[in-house]
Amino acid sequence: GGIGSGWEADWGSQEEYAVDGISSSRACCGCGGGASLNCFDEPVGWTDKDGASCITYMVREWCTSDGRPGSGWESTWGTFRSYGSGGVSAEMVCCACGGGKSGDGTGPMQPGGGGGGGSGG
Repeated sequence: GGIGSGWEADWGSQEEYAVDGISSSRACCGCGGGASLNCFDEPVGWTDKDGASCITYMVREWCTSDGRPGSGWESTWGTFRSYGSGGVSAEMVCCACGGGKSGDGTGPMQPGGGGGGGSGG
């Protein structure tokens, strides 16, 4: 984790770019954080019908934390459900997409309360 070699000193601290008080050091897996401190992807190891994992959905910004298509999702691809496998799709399974299970394992996350923007698993 931490600031990488590509970060320019004149940009200031990463905390200056925090959204709702959450900086990259807390939200970004590559920076030492994670999608959500209170969520885990369920089922673990899930992939869509094309083999994309929750991490792929997060990194490629295919979804948002409220279960909607993200900036990387092409509208011509259709819905997340059209890529589902095992009877579930990304918005149900992936924390980064608003799905997953709460950190205490008691049940599914609710839309808007699950993943932390753009992270998963």
